[in-house]
Order: sequence, then structure tokens, then C-alpha cells
Amino acid sequence: MSDQPTDQPSRSKPEVSAAATRAALGPSVASIATRVASTVSTMVQKEGSAPIVENSGLPAMAARGADLSAATVAAVGNPALRLVPLKNAMGSLQLPTTGTLMAAVPTGAAPDAAAGGGARGDQAARPVARAAAPGESYVRMLISVSGSQVSVSHVAEVPGPLADPSPLHGGLAYEVTVGDRAIRVGSIPDPGVRRSFASEGAPEQFREHFFVETTDYEFTVRVPKQAIAAADLPSVHVAVLQLDPSQVIQPVGDKPLAAQFPNLVKELTRLPGIQAAALAEPVRTALTATFGTA
Repeated sequence: MSDQPTDQPSRSKPEVSAAATRAALGPSVASIATRVASTVSTMVQKEGSAPIVENSGLPAMAARGADLSAATVAAVGNPALRLVPLKNAMGSLQLPTTGTLMAAVPTGAAPDAAAGGGARGDQAARPVARAAAPGESYVRMLISVSGSQVSVSHVAEVPGPLADPSPLHGGLAYEVTVGDRAIRVGSIPDPGVRRSFASEGAPEQFREHFFVETTDYEFTVRVPKQAIAAADLPSVHVAVLQLDPSQVIQPVGDKPLAAQFPNLVKELTRLPGIQAAALAEPVRTALTATFGTA
């Protein structure tokens, strides 16, 4: 017979009777189909009729609020086992008062290290951020680098405490010092890297993600305000450092990184002091409002 489409109208297949279906399926499958159809028909709830009981071996569900504490139900398949339902099965459940219950977990109790509850590795509790002291704040400065020239392009005071610095994993980092004392270090992510994305209608050869490295970039410095006085500004230096990526550097104390890790740190450039008179007017005004005048 050809499988080619034809322009003749399609004819619906003749309906198969239930008797024919049972004859085709055989006695076992036909019996199952008959029982399923009968059950579905019986399960249809009619208004005013008696409650439907799916399993005649179990009692009907009691009304809401009924006292079931004295009732017992035989477990299906094991008549010797008697189940005692809880009171108010349709309402709030009540725990049985007999038997041994697990003691409540004490709140605020420290883990017992001897009992195996001590902290292990990364399971140790993380330190909670320190609350800000009255009037505590830090200063955020935007530092601009153009070749070997470093300048301050924005100053803002931020209320609240300044978190401890994170470990340094190579690349570029900044270090703020006052005289020979380091007051803050931090990483400089993606310095001098500019990214560009082509528009949807760009030619095929320009539909790429481009990276361009330049010698001009900016980064943000954060220092505790109480660590710098107005008279200290000329001696505040901001150094740009190249770090060896072979080791993770964790600064300790107020010793400069070059003194702590002389073989892992190389200075690229630095801002040799903050001179308020040399700053642009908006930056100078913000600097004076933050630190005052000497």
C-alpha cells in the first residue's frame, strides 16, 4: 500500500465496544479493567450520601474535634497490632505523654569539645562583624593612576567600622602608610583592563569580547578615619605594589609589606603625600570637610 498523501477525506475508525476490548485483552486484564471502572464509578461522592470508605477494614474518619483517645484500630495484615490514634486527628496534634522523649536542645550552649562537638576546620563559627563605636567611620578615596602619576580624584566619609583586610593573592595591591607605619592594604582587581562588547548589529569580525590593557586606571582606597589627622595628610603615601602570586600574603601589624615580604613585593609607583592645595576644588573641599584643617 502506498504511503503517499491522498486527497480523499479521512474516515474515523469504528469505535470498539467494551465487550470487544475485554475479549481482546484476555480474562485477567479485562477483570482488572472492570474493577477499576467500577471503583471509579463508586468513588464519585454524592451530596447527602454516606461517606466513601476506600478500605472497609478501616473505620470512617471521625468528625473534627472528636475524642479518639479511647479508639483503637487494627493494623492491616497484623490484627494483633493495635494502633491508638491521637486526639483531635483533624486539629492540632498532641504528642503522647508516655515513653522517653529527647531532651530539648539548650539555647546558647557552647559545644562540648570533649564530646566531639568542637569546631573542626571550616566548620568553626565565623567571627561576627564588630559593631561600630559611637562616631566611628572610615574614608574612601578614589586614586587615579596615569603612567607613573598618582593623584586623588574623590574623597568621601563612610559611617561605620572598616572590616579587616583580606589576604592578598598576587597581582597588584595598594598600601597606605603614614610615615613608616602602614595603616591599610588591599588588592587592586583588574588594573588597567578595559572590556568592550560588540552590539548585535556589528559586523561578524567585531562580534567578540575585547580586552584592552592601558596604563591609566583607578582603584578605591579605604582607611580608618581615626588613623589620619589633618596634619598627617602630607605624610600619607599610597603605594602601588606588584605581588608575587606564588604565595598568599597576610599582612600583620603596621609594618610595611616591603619590610615583611621583601622577596614578594615590588613597588611600581606611589602617591608621595596628599597635598590639599594641589587637589581639584571639589576634592579639596571634601578632604577638608572630612579631616579638617591642620
